Amino acid sequence: PFIDSVATISVTPQTVQCEVNSYTKDNQPIDVSYNVLYVKPKDDIANTVIRYQGKPYETFASPKINDAFKAVAGKYTASEFVTKREMIRRDFLENAKLATVNTEDNKAVIDILDTPITNVQFDPEYTTAIKEKQVAQQNAQKATYVLQQAQVDAQSAVAKAKGEAQALTVKAQAIARSPQVVRLNEIEKWDGHFPLNAKVIG
Repeated sequence: PFIDSVATISVTPQTVQCEVNSYTKDNQPIDVSYNVLYVKPKDDIANTVIRYQGKPYETFASPKINDAFKAVAGKYTASEFVTKREMIRRDFLENAKLATVNTEDNKAVIDILDTPITNVQFDPEYTTAIKEKQVAQQNAQKATYVLQQAQVDAQSAVAKAKGEAQALTVKAQAIARSPQVVRLNEIEKWDGHFPLNAKVIG
């Protein structure tokens, strides 16, 4: 047979940017952007050219990866898309790899290296609800702190009052036992100056 054309197939890693609309486990609509980093199988280039016209991603993998993401999205709640993004990425990657295996020959059409999720956009009403919840939580935490601080201040005031009361009790008892303590208090309060009309005897 004669060769009438030559197809150039890149076997270097390629990145495709994708967008998909889906629903979470709690039925929240989400618009998601993700990347697919993949390479064409080096040991099966001939099959790639013949069966997929050299474009295995476009002709076979793309819709199946989208479906794989939708299946994964249905396993997680909207809030988990915020708190468990890395877990979802790993789950998506595993499912995308399985989805791109052609069951006719049990071979992977492309070798997927990673599927990072780059952005998740929630319904505007849900986003507003999240913000309001965060504000409410912050206000509750602030109120709790203020209450705790007030309790600490109150306890300090009580302790101080008790201390002062005990000091007065001790002092009263001392005065009762020794009237000279009164003279001692006067000496402690004296500023070192005699009254202007005082007479010095001597």
